[in-house]
Amino acid sequence: MNRLRRAFLSSLLTAVLLPARSSLAEKVFNDHADSEQELKAAQSRAALEHKLVLVDFGANWCGACIEVDQMMRTQPELQAALEDFVVVHVSIGGLFHRNKSALTIRNRYPQFRFIPTFLVLTPEGKLVRATDAYGFTDDPKHNHFAPRLIVAFLNGSSPDGKTWTLK
Repeated sequence: MNRLRRAFLSSLLTAVLLPARSSLAEKVFNDHADSEQELKAAQSRAALEHKLVLVDFGANWCGACIEVDQMMRTQPELQAALEDFVVVHVSIGGLFHRNKSALTIRNRYPQFRFIPTFLVLTPEGKLVRATDAYGFTDDPKHNHFAPRLIVAFLNGSSPDGKTWTLK
């Protein structure tokens, strides 16, 4: 089964089988946010704090999106790596509507293919590196994300010859 189909099926199953969990849990992605304004605010803050911007494209119905976000919130080595970033979560929208301001950002960065996708930007908006969450796995079936690979992406290092540029 190819990666895109697996990601779609995982997201669909999460949306269908776990609605109670997602309604009770904190929503990571705001489907109605003005993503353009949030990105501009993150860029301004990053410039003031001399940091980079981490753009996390995802959705609350996406199991992989939520899993990676939970890892980033709970794993000490990831929290330490994230200190150099201003993080902005960009929701592509719900299952039945799209976030139009997120589309503007997606169109600016053609590296975006599917969710979750992560972009590292300068405060001026220049792309530094990008990956989808499958760059965070060393499991051939893409079932488990490896914190060491997320840290490597955030730090810009390339373990095992991985490249952090999506084409």
